[in-house]
Amino acid sequence: MGTERSSMRLFTAESPAVAWREIIGPWFAARQQAWREAAAAVVLVPDRAFASYLHWKLVTQKRNLLGVRILTPPDLLARLWPPPGEDRTVVPREHALLVLAALEEADSGSSGDEGDSLAFASADDLYAAYDRLVGAGWEQIEALLPEPAAARLRRMEETLERLGFVTPARAVRRLLETGGGRTIGSLLIAGFDTCHWQDYPLLRAALHAAQEATVCLYSPRYHSQRLDQLWVGTWEELLGPAEPVAADPGPLQPLAALFSGLEEAPATGGDRVDFVVAGTVHAEAQAVVLKVARFLSQDPGSRIGVLVPGYGALSRVIALGLQAAGIAFNDLVGRNAAAPGEELRWNAWLALQQEPRIRRVVEAMEAGLLPCDPEHESRLRRQMEEVLRKFPGDSLALVAAAADKPPPLCAWNELRDFLHAIGLLPAAATLRDFAAAARQSLKAAGLENRAAGLEETTAALQEQIQGTVSRRTFLGWLAAGRSCSRWARPPENVVPYARVHLVPYPRAVWQEWSHLVCAGLNQHLWPAVGPHRPYLPEQLLAELNRRSIGIGSQGEGHLILTEGRGYLLGIHDEQVLRRRQFATLLEGCGCRVSLSCSRADEQDPARRRVPGDIISSLYYCCTSRALTEEELDQLQAHTESFLAASARPHPPQKDQSAALPPPQQTALAFRRRRDPGRPFDEYAFCLKSPPASPIRLHCREWEEALQHPPLVWMRRVLGVSRPAPDLDQEHWAVMVGSLVHQWLAGALRRLARQHDQRPPPHLLEGAVLDEARKTMAWTGQIYRTAGRELPVPARWIGRQARTLARDFARMLAARLPEWPKVYSEWPIPHDASWTAPDERKLLLSGRIDLVLQKCSAAAEAPAYWIVDFKTGSRTGPLTAARLPRMMRQGQGLQLILYALAMPPAKEVRISLLQPGHDLEESVSLADALRETDVLRELVRMQDQGIFGMRSPIRSEYGYSPEYPLAMLPVPSDVLEAKWQLTHPDLSGPGGNEEAGE
Repeated sequence: MGTERSSMRLFTAESPAVAWREIIGPWFAARQQAWREAAAAVVLVPDRAFASYLHWKLVTQKRNLLGVRILTPPDLLARLWPPPGEDRTVVPREHALLVLAALEEADSGSSGDEGDSLAFASADDLYAAYDRLVGAGWEQIEALLPEPAAARLRRMEETLERLGFVTPARAVRRLLETGGGRTIGSLLIAGFDTCHWQDYPLLRAALHAAQEATVCLYSPRYHSQRLDQLWVGTWEELLGPAEPVAADPGPLQPLAALFSGLEEAPATGGDRVDFVVAGTVHAEAQAVVLKVARFLSQDPGSRIGVLVPGYGALSRVIALGLQAAGIAFNDLVGRNAAAPGEELRWNAWLALQQEPRIRRVVEAMEAGLLPCDPEHESRLRRQMEEVLRKFPGDSLALVAAAADKPPPLCAWNELRDFLHAIGLLPAAATLRDFAAAARQSLKAAGLENRAAGLEETTAALQEQIQGTVSRRTFLGWLAAGRSCSRWARPPENVVPYARVHLVPYPRAVWQEWSHLVCAGLNQHLWPAVGPHRPYLPEQLLAELNRRSIGIGSQGEGHLILTEGRGYLLGIHDEQVLRRRQFATLLEGCGCRVSLSCSRADEQDPARRRVPGDIISSLYYCCTSRALTEEELDQLQAHTESFLAASARPHPPQKDQSAALPPPQQTALAFRRRRDPGRPFDEYAFCLKSPPASPIRLHCREWEEALQHPPLVWMRRVLGVSRPAPDLDQEHWAVMVGSLVHQWLAGALRRLARQHDQRPPPHLLEGAVLDEARKTMAWTGQIYRTAGRELPVPARWIGRQARTLARDFARMLAARLPEWPKVYSEWPIPHDASWTAPDERKLLLSGRIDLVLQKCSAAAEAPAYWIVDFKTGSRTGPLTAARLPRMMRQGQGLQLILYALAMPPAKEVRISLLQPGHDLEESVSLADALRETDVLRELVRMQDQGIFGMRSPIRSEYGYSPEYPLAMLPVPSDVLEAKWQLTHPDLSGPGGNEEAGE
């Protein structure tokens, strides 16, 4: 290669401190008058974290920054491009992906009628492989990628060329060929190491454009010696031998050497490292904040790095803890901030267009995208739920077709008109047609600004993308180019010159730190395994790297990359470099290091996390003991003692808004919910004072009120309920029971109407099968109208429901001679109630599946038999012996309340009709009235609004309902104790069997 310019110098430093003292600091000192120069002085750094470090150093030393520009690689490309004689622009990534996806759909014909092509996601993987290969100098991609993929990439380049675009990788190659673009006066390159091979071609282009340059590299480390030597050796071949700058070893240098495997004897420095093992992520974040506060109090001049794997729950809780403690810090991680109203509507619009299903419609209504008055919305929700009970499908095309031709006794006109008014994009269209449809739909949704310039952009692209593309591809391109970034740092957390910095591990390397708090050192959390690369297997990367490496001008041992090549880091290389980064952080720390991990998985609290290799290795280096379960238990106990004994930093006093509860009330609520000696109160789904009118529940809701009280309380008191069921997770499961109910009710209703409420037993089975045939024929017709095939799950569900309905019909037919009169879907009168001994009333409402009646004499009161169909989970037979326990657990309570609502009768019997059980006269109303204490407690819950909480939020083995995300779990034994104090009459025989998690 040869030396490029005699005015360019190459240095290698041992540590960040010596790099600043001997190289970077003097460079800035020599350019105090840079603002007077015609050519700009540029500092090229890998990321904004290193730029913040340089700003901090310059401010502390009172250096002048005027006339010096600190750039990252994307900033540099924007500055250098276009070179003289070049009129193309660098293509936005979303445009390149759109072209690639359109080419793939054209080749495979997969734009499809459903609009669910995955070409855009596939194009992302292919374009990433193209970017790496071309950036590393492997421009002949035909020999490296599958033939169809390589051909698509060539056609993509040709299409972009005709559109006046060039890819970033080709742009950098063009800069290297032309000798650079705009002139840079003095250039400093610092902070880059062998992790930044993807930026190497652009750094070369910057050297071409600079009049003079100083390059600061770092000496090779043991963990990645071969990779580091290749990085330094390639630069030496370009600029000549590097000038090494030695450094005095730091206090943790011996420990870093032992961690790296360079030393075998016990190393000094272990007393400067402490370990934190927390039970939960929240406790780990608390310990991190306390460590930071302690370090600040011990060393007023410190610069503390709080290192995290990246954005996640841990970084978010740490940021909130530092902010609450009044500690100023620079947030270099950011957070996924809550989107403003317009962004919520935009995201809801994208989700509805990408996946036009009932669930997305509900989410769009909640986001304000499809506004309607509360009464209209309530009616629409009821109709949507009714459709989901009767029809096996929830896509809007199918639901709209079903609403156009509803089954008998169903009126879905409002839902039909509402769905037809939603402006959905076609499944496949040209870009021009998509743009027109999207502009109209966005305008109707109040998102006109998202469509600004859309038709002009698509018109330019349409010249080269003349065929149709799928809806998913168009929406992927639209979202990539027009979504506002929700990845932001709160302004109060952006303090570049603060003493505390919250930063990801890879971006903290080669900076000076007095203290380090290394959090999240769990297995698979950090270091994390790299992403899957479908087009770049490890074997291919290893072969290309082998072909790229040669011997430099210094002779044997001087490894370099041949001219025009770059190194392609594989997953193993990245893992090696992550360990080297941690060793480098240890070497550069000037005082103390604290390492932490947690034992609970934030996504699955029942599963324990494993400490990572880094914290385990360093623990052994410091203590000569393995990090066993016993050691972890001791460290966790020590951490809990530390949290309990440490004085937590108090936040500065601020005026509290009257609309927000003070923090003290939040803490009180937390303690009250976990106090087993107190009954449930206003902090746990109870009203402080009785409501103006009783909370009227359906008979079926009372069962849920005793099993999962918070859900019913939130729905009836707060008006908060879960969205529509997800077809893939729940809808298919409830369809069987819904169809069985529907067919039995329809057959009994028709026969009862034709035979004076006395359906002939021999006709019942045929009538049920006829109802099933009509329903399945209607379902098939709706699917054909929508241009679709009836799916296999729908056919299977139809056959299963038909079998159950036929079996139920046979069991009922055997009882009809004795109980001749039949009332199907009998509605409970609106004024129905049960009067307690103290004259309070339990309000009753609902609809009974089936009521059988017999009367032995004309003047005698009739006898009733209430039958409820159960096709799902079996609760076991309903018997008088099991009734007390079942009522207190909310099982069979629905039928008991049905019996209380019946008119005066000689006798009322209650039974469950379940698969595998004969229809028996199991329980009578007289048996139920012996449990008056249970009914009195229901009256109290209804009149006073005191519900509480019974079952845990997440059951390890059984069913777990969907609770709001903000709800925190409470130990099961605490729930059981508080339930017994609040509802003693509901905790009698059998106790609370649902309390165990």
